[in-house]
Amino acid sequence: MMQLKKIDSENWRFTLYESAEGNWFADFPYSPQSFIDLSILLELTDNEKANAQKNRQFLIDFSEINTKIISPEH
Repeated sequence: MMQLKKIDSENWRFTLYESAEGNWFADFPYSPQSFIDLSILLELTDNEKANAQKNRQFLIDFSEINTKIISPEH
């Protein structure tokens, strides 16, 4: 079982985790229907991790892109 440590979060945008191996994972909430709350956990690439370390806004923008991609109405 992989253990993740929460290292950052932005309400309704993302929660950022780090594994024991130093990998970063971002959890993005989305609601495909108004009565369902779901989320998707993605492992960040080295490039995405570097961008997030430089600029926190990167994860906020990334959350908007992912929400649009996985929402059925888009």
